[in-house]
Amino acid sequence: MVGMAGRLGSSVLLFLLLFALFSSACFVGQEGFVVRADVESDQWVSWATKAWRFFQPGAAVDATTGLCGASLIQNWPYFTEWDFGTYILAVLDAEEIGILPRAGLWGSTDRLNKIMTFLQSRELASGDIPYVWHDARTGTPARSLSNATTGVSDLGYLLIALHRVKTQRPEYASTINAIVLERMNLTGLASDPVAWTNTAGIYEWYVAHGFKYFGFDQYDPVQDALDSLGAIITGPQVTTYGVTLPITEFTSEPLLLAAFTLPPEPDMNSLIYKAYLAQENRYHATGNFTAFSEGNTGLDYPGYVYEWIVQPDGQTWVTGPAAITPIAYIKVGFGFYALFRTQYALDLINHVNATFTDFTYGYWDGVDEAGRVVNSLIDRTNGIILSSARYVLKDPPGSLGGYPLPFVSGTGLLNTTFVIGDTEPHPPVGWRAYTADLMGSLGVAGTLGQLSSSGNLLAKMDTSVAVWNDTSLTVGAERVVVNWSKLGNSNVISIGGPLVNMLTYHYEELGDTPFSLTWAGGVPYIHSDLSGVSYSYNVGVDDYAVLSVYNDNGRNVLVGWGLTHRGTIAVCQVLQYFNSQYAGLLSGRAMILKWADGNGDAEVDLGDEISVVESWS
Repeated sequence: MVGMAGRLGSSVLLFLLLFALFSSACFVGQEGFVVRADVESDQWVSWATKAWRFFQPGAAVDATTGLCGASLIQNWPYFTEWDFGTYILAVLDAEEIGILPRAGLWGSTDRLNKIMTFLQSRELASGDIPYVWHDARTGTPARSLSNATTGVSDLGYLLIALHRVKTQRPEYASTINAIVLERMNLTGLASDPVAWTNTAGIYEWYVAHGFKYFGFDQYDPVQDALDSLGAIITGPQVTTYGVTLPITEFTSEPLLLAAFTLPPEPDMNSLIYKAYLAQENRYHATGNFTAFSEGNTGLDYPGYVYEWIVQPDGQTWVTGPAAITPIAYIKVGFGFYALFRTQYALDLINHVNATFTDFTYGYWDGVDEAGRVVNSLIDRTNGIILSSARYVLKDPPGSLGGYPLPFVSGTGLLNTTFVIGDTEPHPPVGWRAYTADLMGSLGVAGTLGQLSSSGNLLAKMDTSVAVWNDTSLTVGAERVVVNWSKLGNSNVISIGGPLVNMLTYHYEELGDTPFSLTWAGGVPYIHSDLSGVSYSYNVGVDDYAVLSVYNDNGRNVLVGWGLTHRGTIAVCQVLQYFNSQYAGLLSGRAMILKWADGNGDAEVDLGDEISVVESWS
């Protein structure tokens, strides 16, 4: 603890000076991250509504069976297990966005009922395994295409989708469990190492989660696939356009799907960010909009392509099974824009979108670097666009998931005041704020500066905006009174715990979230009214922190604090790297975070684990 004095004095001056230096020096963004650009929620709804046209009866969805074909080009009313999972997720996303009602003919319930009926009654191959292809017009196996059975990759994606149904629509849980665990026999696939040789890299890791959700991670091939991410990250690397990437099957598709359908995973978040950054950097170096993925080509051969950012042999920017002019897939633009809201991702969407002339049945696939439009209409493109919209709209501005909105507006306007605890003693216990709170705030401020193009950032001591009332106040009176005129119309970020920052104490006193500071035996805890659990800390080993957001007097106020200074720094680290290392971590209105030291140095750094313990919306 330090005794640096001076309300609005040296600490705030240091903050503002370092912010000015840091944000101006890094204005193009960490590792090249460019200025953020946001659109209004209505625009996302409009984009989603266009994508949903693909899944209408009479379009890709058969009006009799309620099943969805994979493509509207070349009369292709067939679907795989992966395609079926895409349709299920599209229904759930459209419902959550609000463009598909639950009730009525072709509402989400009607569609899900048709889906369950098909899964309960469809013909299975020998061994109770689904066929690889089905005909959406009849619901029967498409033996004219193939008499083979499906593999772990396609089936794993369907299982991820069915798990989402159980989460979003729990009334279907028992039906789904019976279909997966009783009607189908997936033990053979889950336990067969040979079956898992047909998928690899990020794809393998991703689809293994579907098997995990239904208890098949007890089998070694599934667990090995789940563990493979660590080997990918620590294995051989290659650097392209200034970004170091793992040497494996590496492209955008499974990364985006992981972001939209799995719980946040810090190591995966880092890979997603690097994949985005490599593609933006390639654009700046070549002038070619870059959005590598897999998809239709509109060519005679190959009709379908995988665009590899990295291949297992270490080559970069390769297409297969044959070399073609790279295609910028619009689904990648939407996906990365949902995750990072950057100007490049928005420009990518606009570039590809400008070449499309017909949205009757949704979005076409993309445009290649020579300007050739790929006008195929497929489920995966429109499905990812819906997932992107749902990802954004589930956490609008003013929620943690909407951060950094509105602290930096959609037009790049920075309008935020940091309130930092004074280093003088605070009532009621005489604690002082740590300088660590200031240093953590600097990292957050630097990121906001990188993402803004104009506006103001201010910093104030808590003692300049709030006062402690006499303890003899009548019952029910507030012990901290905030002078809101000192904050003007600015949004506020308050850093530091209730006992060292009176603004944080003010929100603790209001009790508007289910997470609060409590004491037992002289030890501080964060108590959750949701779970009834109280969380404490081990010095230098682990710590807990609270992050919450409020709308107060017409402004948004974000409050972050830990039980010790390490917890507070951890909160600041999450806010600083929200769009890279911790992409997808923030959600709801309040959350409890846990920091665990990962390298034994008793300090908070990017090598440590920061995870969500509880969240509240």
